[in-house]
Amino acid sequence: MTIQYKVHDLVTGLYQDDKIIGTIHTDATWSNVGKLWHSLDELRSHFVVLQEKRILISPLWEIIELEGDNIKDRYPASALTR
Repeated sequence: MTIQYKVHDLVTGLYQDDKIIGTIHTDATWSNVGKLWHSLDELRSHFVVLQEKRILISPLWEIIELEGDNIKDRYPASALTR
């Protein structure tokens, strides 16, 4: 079965989309569904883009690892930025 990943905001309960809004004051977009990333490398690349746009990876974001529709694991999003 395929492993996929979502970024979840623990405060709002929303999931990160693969979009960035704004030009001077940028922010990531969030929704009830969010984007599924198909590999950790793909998600790391997304985080690099966020950091290049000066969007901090919040300690209140978690990565949810999914196998099908089942949650396999959860860990801090900051684990991918080290």
